[in-house]
Amino acid sequence: YFNLATPCYGIFHPDSWMYNPEVKPLEFDPTKSAALLDEAGWKVDPGDGWRYKEVSGSKVRFEFTLLIPQGSPTGPQIAAIFQEELKRLGVELKTRILEWATFMEKVQKHEFQAEVAAWGTGTDPDTNWNLWRTEEYKTGRNYGGYSNPRVDRLFELARKEFDFDARKKLYQEIHKLIYDDQPYIWIYNAPTLAAFNKRIRGVVLGPRGIYGFDPSVVGWWVAKGQAKHT
Repeated sequence: YFNLATPCYGIFHPDSWMYNPEVKPLEFDPTKSAALLDEAGWKVDPGDGWRYKEVSGSKVRFEFTLLIPQGSPTGPQIAAIFQEELKRLGVELKTRILEWATFMEKVQKHEFQAEVAAWGTGTDPDTNWNLWRTEEYKTGRNYGGYSNPRVDRLFELARKEFDFDARKKLYQEIHKLIYDDQPYIWIYNAPTLAAFNKRIRGVVLGPRGIYGFDPSVVGWWVAKGQAKHT
């Protein structure tokens, strides 16, 4: 993204009103990661360099598969970086690229170990309702099976709260709780890149870029005599 992307600190963008400034990003610390893996019983085999653990009497290697939607310009690049970093820790990351419909079917049925995708912001934080609530595992978009009773309750309270400041605090608490639980690894906020011919007038940017608000493209215009037909 030509150095235009920014680090992502959870479910809300730093420019949004519900963002919680108290959320601090987890540090990138491979040494600490290795220590946590050791503590969890995943030991490096000096013979091949991979980590193993005895599970139900069998020696199991720490490996998992990451699903990537076909056509994603960044998924394979992200996976390549993750593969290299995890390999240094003794963990093998495999990848599987799937056509979009198949990818979504696997994700919706929870038939995956890990997957990489991008989220777009909604017009209101309540659109996150079917992403993070426990009950949305079966019919919503809670693909990873996240469950936190406090988060469930906060979404209910926020839906009934009409005082802006009180509602803001509820979503900020949701933001911090979900980031602390880390059901996802948030990587970066992708910028909206758009170019406009200098003939175009009336271009106004909204919180979500050039789309998702009124009048958006409907309000654009070109001076008489400058219009070109294609």
